[in-house]
Amino acid sequence: MPKVAIIGAGGRMGRAVHAVLAEMDSMQVGQRIFRTLPVDLPLEAGERPPSAELAAMQGCDIAIDVTLRSATPAVFAAARTHEVPVVSAVTGLDAEEFRQHIGHTADVVPVFHAENFALGVHALNRLLRHAADLFLANPHVGYHDVWVHDVHHNRKLDAPSGTATRLGTTINTRLGEDRVQYSHQRGGHVVGEHAITLYGAHEELTLQHRVADRMVFARGMVRAALFLAEQPRTPKLYGIDDLLDTAGS
Repeated sequence: MPKVAIIGAGGRMGRAVHAVLAEMDSMQVGQRIFRTLPVDLPLEAGERPPSAELAAMQGCDIAIDVTLRSATPAVFAAARTHEVPVVSAVTGLDAEEFRQHIGHTADVVPVFHAENFALGVHALNRLLRHAADLFLANPHVGYHDVWVHDVHHNRKLDAPSGTATRLGTTINTRLGEDRVQYSHQRGGHVVGEHAITLYGAHEELTLQHRVADRMVFARGMVRAALFLAEQPRTPKLYGIDDLLDTAGS
């Protein structure tokens, strides 16, 4: 049975991943890694430095990383050193940071990366490609305007969200022009909603995805870990599309 190291086990998402794994009989928690960043404070009794904490992943088959961007260099360096495949949800990396940390690690071990592990969002992204072809790229249909709207809790800093931007990019790439407009709301405890509306002269079409529980993201990461455990242990970068493409195979 594959053993999983949860990196960032003390956070909200780390606890959620632990809860999902605890219910499974096909994977098990191998290590819970809490401290991943150096701080200007003395270590408490029995506390290990980040490098020693991260070294604990070497006894595991897969690591699930739910830490923040600031921990990414240390986490992926440890994954390369100990040759442990990683499922990562890190967000906010620029292209160079992604190449340096995630891309470099995928040259050593399998890595599964996605910024959003709600699988329905990725199905929505695929549907948008077809919708763009059918309604926006065809001048005879009469659909011209498209808005991407996202709603999140009041602690989310980026607006529009990264997922909203990616959904818009899918449409713009399909059309070969920048036609998408964005709107957003931040308030309360909304986990996440994304809606894309295509407007015609006298009708409109809306495609929407809504997350009602944060456990959706934890379950998506564990599904990705199961997928990664079934793949050859050769270096490669995987994403949600690879997982979705296994449906029915």
